[in-house]
Amino acid sequence: MFKKLATSIFVIGAMILAPIVASAEIKLYGQGTMYGQDGTKSTDELQWKSKASRVGIKGTQKLNDQLSFFGKIELGVDLNASGADSTVSGRYGYIGLNHKGIGSISIGRVRSIFDEFVSGNSDIFTVVGGGSLQAPGSKISETLKFERKFMGADVAFLAQSKSNSNDGIDFSEMGALWNGIGVVLASDDVNSKDYYGLGYTLKVPFVKNLSLGSTYSVLKQKSSADVKAVELSANYKLGGDLSVLAAVGDTNTANDDGFLALGVEKGLGKNAKLFVELERDRDSDDNTYAAGFKLVF
Repeated sequence: MFKKLATSIFVIGAMILAPIVASAEIKLYGQGTMYGQDGTKSTDELQWKSKASRVGIKGTQKLNDQLSFFGKIELGVDLNASGADSTVSGRYGYIGLNHKGIGSISIGRVRSIFDEFVSGNSDIFTVVGGGSLQAPGSKISETLKFERKFMGADVAFLAQSKSNSNDGIDFSEMGALWNGIGVVLASDDVNSKDYYGLGYTLKVPFVKNLSLGSTYSVLKQKSSADVKAVELSANYKLGGDLSVLAAVGDTNTANDDGFLALGVEKGLGKNAKLFVELERDRDSDDNTYAAGFKLVF
């Protein structure tokens, strides 16, 4: 009797959901990055690598003028992996509900608010750079995330609960993004760490095609002194799809002199680019070189 009832409910549900799913807006997308890397350390040698290559599918289903479902599944792909290596890993995976007046709520493995509102202001390179930033992970699993527009700003809150040793919220973030200024507070209760981030990107009005970015981040830990970090970046478009990039970063940690990064990018049509990058470790005076190709679809 129970099996017949369950089967009937499944069939009726499928009949109701079928036209909704069939009319959903579905998009397949991806990104591939391959590059060669070498350096001046005695252990360095030329290696071919893949970074942040991915393939995903995302979709939106409108229910009415106010409500819509949305979701994403994204997998990371190591384009250079051998047969013995793991070639596929989960990046993002979530489903959610959006209301035009209230905002959106999603559940799953999502992008951290810190990465979304702060990190990208100074971490502008494909391979190098970003080494001074004090930030939590960019992908947070087993998470509920709320986002909405408020008085012209993007505001967001995120909460994770996954640790068996902690009865409450394990990790949380809250942040706002307004006119290119991002502010985020993140709290890791399991590891007793707090992160504070401020980021800003400015398109210089009196110098055409120049963008300047900056981040200030702080890591507070109960077991050690606070770590404070500053990163500055610049991106100047020369024309002809050619850009010059630069960044510097440093922290207040003893024996840390930070880094200096330089790069050139050449756009190849709308969805591809070539890049050449250099990073100098100011502690060891060693250099890292990278050159490669990136395709987005």
